[in-house]
Amino acid sequence: MDTDKRIILGIDIGTTSIKVCILDRKENTIIARQTKDTQANVPSELGCEGNKQNVPKILSALHACVSRLPSNSLRQVEAIGICGQMHGVMLWSCSDDSFPWEKADIESSRFDVVSDKVSSLYTWQDSRCDPEFLSSLPKPDSHLKACSGYGCSTLFWMSKNRPEKLTKFNCAGTVQDFAVSMLCNLKKPVMSVQNAASWGYFSLSSNEWNMDILKSADFPVHLLPEVIDSGKVAGYLAETWHGIPAGIPIG
Repeated sequence: MDTDKRIILGIDIGTTSIKVCILDRKENTIIARQTKDTQANVPSELGCEGNKQNVPKILSALHACVSRLPSNSLRQVEAIGICGQMHGVMLWSCSDDSFPWEKADIESSRFDVVSDKVSSLYTWQDSRCDPEFLSSLPKPDSHLKACSGYGCSTLFWMSKNRPEKLTKFNCAGTVQDFAVSMLCNLKKPVMSVQNAASWGYFSLSSNEWNMDILKSADFPVHLLPEVIDSGKVAGYLAETWHGIPAGIPIG
């Protein structure tokens, strides 16, 4: 992260597991670390062509990992950096007074996900976009071609095959974007440049979505997150979390 903070909590939301560590940047040492398998895969209505994961299970594994770190070290954390599995996409719904997450109880450091306000995570391994479908999509202005498992390709597929699903949500992002939104109480998700590029239809030369191309193909552009440079601050921890003080930056 682009920060002069010393004690950093690093979080990796991977395809099969969560990994967390507390790093002392000045001493360049790992203070503590934890890992946990998410066991989040769920059956897809498309059978072997689909690859979905249960988001509440992923977040539960994240809570478990962080809660097992030493409490005295968590209280010293000055910033959080989050990365995770690329290409995949999930959907959720936010409004001025309603979020798809809530505190388990007043005293808890755990956020529970409201299941009917989030979709499954459609991972980079999802193969619902067959070659015929991909050939029907517009050519992206990107260093990447449109591939199955890429966020924009999956959203194109949904807009053409499951449009009713998209009407339930107003936000989309990777699972790590959702985690940042939850911890910072963001109404609109923020995505880093490399994750945006991994979705396809994103130009690294201009650092922008291919808006004209997407709009002309009736893509649901209102779902796209704001994009910021990797390592920049995406928001600030809204509430104390497992002893980590509120207000610290999250990248």
